[in-house]
Amino acid sequence: MKQKILLICISLFIALHAFSQDRLYVYVLNGEDYNVALSELGVMTIKEGKLCLFTYDGTMLAERNLKDVKKITFKEEEESDIIENFLDNEISLKAYPNPAQDALYISGLKEGENLRIFSIDGKLMETLTVTSPEMQIRVSNFKNGVYLIQSGLNIIKFIKK
Repeated sequence: MKQKILLICISLFIALHAFSQDRLYVYVLNGEDYNVALSELGVMTIKEGKLCLFTYDGTMLAERNLKDVKKITFKEEEESDIIENFLDNEISLKAYPNPAQDALYISGLKEGENLRIFSIDGKLMETLTVTSPEMQIRVSNFKNGVYLIQSGLNIIKFIKK
């Protein structure tokens, strides 16, 4: 799950920055850093724990162990905090009680972020602005089932009974 979210984040960053930046830099713990012109980068995948960069015709440009990637950015020596923090941090959100009937308490939140609750089929159920590191959410109006809570780059699941 963490790898899928990372790939989505990287893809979004490439799309958002493609017009203003011209290179993607991958910094690796062992110093075997790599950079590629975005005009050459066709596909980025995560397969078997490796970050792989390919040209449009399928030629591999680079392959790095995902656990060794310490930073991804679009300018040399400029950090992309959201990706770096995602690689460095474990999921900090916690939801309890789980399963929940009426109220669900969520801790590990960052004030000002949006908190989104999705049904397991991807339907957005509710969006809230985080006002404190711990919040109570009423779930009594939700149907029984599995739900996902997303805040920042963290996603956790809970069960409504």
